[in-house]
Amino acid sequence: MKNQFSKVILGTVQLGMPYGLGLWKNEMMPEATAFSILDAAWNGGITTLDTSSNYGVAEERIAKFMRLNPSKNFDLISKVKSINNDKNLYIRVRDIVRGNPILGLDNCSSFSLLLHSEADILRVDLVAALDKLVANGEISQWGVSLYDCRSTEIAAKIEGCKIVQLPFGFLNQSFGVEGCINKLRLHGKLVHCRSVFTKGLLFTAATSKDPFGLSSKNFFSLASERGVSPANLALSFVTSTHGVASAVVGVDQSSHLNDLFESALLKLEKTEVAEINKLASHAILDNVRPEKW
Repeated sequence: MKNQFSKVILGTVQLGMPYGLGLWKNEMMPEATAFSILDAAWNGGITTLDTSSNYGVAEERIAKFMRLNPSKNFDLISKVKSINNDKNLYIRVRDIVRGNPILGLDNCSSFSLLLHSEADILRVDLVAALDKLVANGEISQWGVSLYDCRSTEIAAKIEGCKIVQLPFGFLNQSFGVEGCINKLRLHGKLVHCRSVFTKGLLFTAATSKDPFGLSSKNFFSLASERGVSPANLALSFVTSTHGVASAVVGVDQSSHLNDLFESALLKLEKTEVAEINKLASHAILDNVRPEKW
């Protein structure tokens, strides 16, 4: 299906709460920093934001930024935590959507919803409610965020589920190796990959001790050979993977985005992808599986 979202999507959890292993793991990012990241994202060609009401004040900050910058027309994808059973589930979900501070803005190009719990796609009544929201124009599309490759079998067969977000990157390739990404592509799903930088763990290889064996240090060497930053190569690997529609990345400051786009994203050849796959095979799996975090 046609991808209305930008090839790179900005993850916004850092914008609204302490998160990750970087600058803001123990404190809230200042609003000015959040706004500078949103500004750099738009200027770098990122027109889609991945967010959630559970990301602290992220959605409120995004809404404020968009009100102050009416020419910046972002597509929004908002994750929603598990929704309790309700006598009228459609009304319940519709009210959650309508309560979002971003939805009513004139410069919100589109608003899509992602189920944060993969078990929710088994709820026939919830799937029907989401389909009705799309049919009534309340949301653009809906999808699900997955952790387990086995869940792709279910998501692939649900016609109304258009977006599938999953963890995939240089250090964690299980969804690719097991054929899940290609299966989703064949069923017409938009595959959005998160954890591209493995929550920032990839860059610990800059230190003398590499928790992943030799794999990530060699990855740094390969990036140097290609004349790009490790972040650029990591992102290029994901966007070059057949079946991937978009990659979700989060940053701690605007300069990280500027560094990322200092060079154009590479279109990796099959031989280069194979070389990266070989490097990743040395990683200590329990250190890079998102379900272990």
